[in-house]
Amino acid sequence: MGEQMGKLLAGKTGTVLISTAISAGQPSALENLRGAKEALANYTGVKVVEVDDTADANVAATNIGAALQANADVVGIIGQQAYTAVGACTAVREAGLTGKVIVIGRDRDTATLELIENGELAASYAQNSYVEGFIALQWLHDYVNGDLKVIGDYIGGGINPLPKTVDSGSIVITKDNAAQFKEKYIWEVTAGK
Repeated sequence: MGEQMGKLLAGKTGTVLISTAISAGQPSALENLRGAKEALANYTGVKVVEVDDTADANVAATNIGAALQANADVVGIIGQQAYTAVGACTAVREAGLTGKVIVIGRDRDTATLELIENGELAASYAQNSYVEGFIALQWLHDYVNGDLKVIGDYIGGGINPLPKTVDSGSIVITKDNAAQFKEKYIWEVTAGK
């Protein structure tokens, strides 16, 4: 996300706010924060300010709003979860900075997709959920059917034939493709249907 923000800034200098649930200590959130900061360190004149949103859209809006007031040179905001991006867009809108501060986020929930479509959110990153599920079920199928043989008795030998991590990829959602994700990935459950 930091690399994408750096590209979207197109040479602008100033402060980029990165908002996530820092106080929760969630390893993936902290790793994402570290990665974004490392990527933005490659862009001259960009300073990073961390914002703790405690995993709540209202707290994100309040804390990002305070960070916008404390840092007059904010040029971008990275919301590392869906709720954070929603809160960031609220804070930017309330500060009268829509169109002046670039906001990117994560996930593809309805609110995030609507913010992308109306131009308040420049982009959002989403996990490739289909591939995640496909890989998991394929490996489960292969395991149950005995198709994961590294050696004859890999379980008895203490050998796990599966990798420790798998990158199923991510998807960048922008105004150009947001409608596609609404159509394919958002289902509304209504009574009687």
